[in-house]
Amino acid sequence: IYGVARQESRFMPAVASGAGAQGLMQILPSTAKWTASRYQLSDIPMNLSDPVANMTLGAYYLKYLSDRFDGQKLLATAGYNAGPGRSASWKKKLKEPQEGAIFAELIPFRETRDYVKHVLANTALYHQVLGTASSESRLTALLGTVTPSPSIDMPAASTE
Repeated sequence: IYGVARQESRFMPAVASGAGAQGLMQILPSTAKWTASRYQLSDIPMNLSDPVANMTLGAYYLKYLSDRFDGQKLLATAGYNAGPGRSASWKKKLKEPQEGAIFAELIPFRETRDYVKHVLANTALYHQVLGTASSESRLTALLGTVTPSPSIDMPAASTE
């Protein structure tokens, strides 16, 4: 969360993007509504310039992305920037597991490629600063290994 907030807004709660994203986590109003509905956060105000509301909605959206991508921080982070559908499509193209650092370099959008590297580097740094550093919070661990989606074997078509 700190890694994303640092990259998105430099911790300035009133910042807004030209695309309409708002606040510390630069959440689009439509994403905020979807996230609030998905996680039944009816008590969260939809005032995205409110730091608590913004961070709460951003954290829940990151949780959704992390769950969707089986805890893969690289894919969740790329999805936060470029959309989860794009992250899924990039993963789908893999034929075999790929080191996260290589996968990140092959992201076709420079903005997203740079975003992922900065957010995960920020995340590793904040683990150090906050005293929560472990082998799992090292940049190489955060990048991880991206594995192909399991293929689903379809039954053979019937000739009857």
